[in-house]
Amino acid sequence: MTDSATGGYLVPAALPAPLEGQALLDFLQAVIVGITGLAGAMVRPVWQSEPPNIPDAGTAWCAFRITTRPSDTFPFVLHDADGAGSDQLQRHEALHLLCSFYDLGSGALADGYAALLRDGLSIAQNREVLSRNNMGLAKTGDLVTVPVLVKTRWLYRVDLEVVIRRQIDRLYPVLNVASANGTIVSDDGITRPINVTE
Repeated sequence: MTDSATGGYLVPAALPAPLEGQALLDFLQAVIVGITGLAGAMVRPVWQSEPPNIPDAGTAWCAFRITTRPSDTFPFVLHDADGAGSDQLQRHEALHLLCSFYDLGSGALADGYAALLRDGLSIAQNREVLSRNNMGLAKTGDLVTVPVLVKTRWLYRVDLEVVIRRQIDRLYPVLNVASANGTIVSDDGITRPINVTE
């Protein structure tokens, strides 16, 4: 593996990596299931390679997706001089999660489950799992009704945007400077050699 002494591209050290891909979707699915009380099979990511069938008429279910992931323009980078040295990178990003709840519109199930998620995220105990994973609730949006035609069947859909902020930490092998040789040229043109050894 390369480090700052060998040159070349640096990859982060093997720290616990932030949740990405399927692991992130599984985590978010568990949060939605836990707060709404919907069965796990009724809370599903929108984009799947083999999408499951639409639940039977009258069954409430939720489809969710991450729509955008804006992040800080410049992450915080701190050099840690302990041992051989390393750079600690910390970045914050927002996961814009769109949760769509469906039913036939007659039993107010979609409205109810969307409201349960919105309100349940206000309870500190429900957010503990976010905190343990370097995440926190930034905001919940309005409930937006969006009737939709799916496979020639009208479904009643309620969308809720949830914004979750998360902290991403990475450790890069940027070593301490052990020695340096060179020349310093001041503004007035005076040249001074330097030779620093640890």
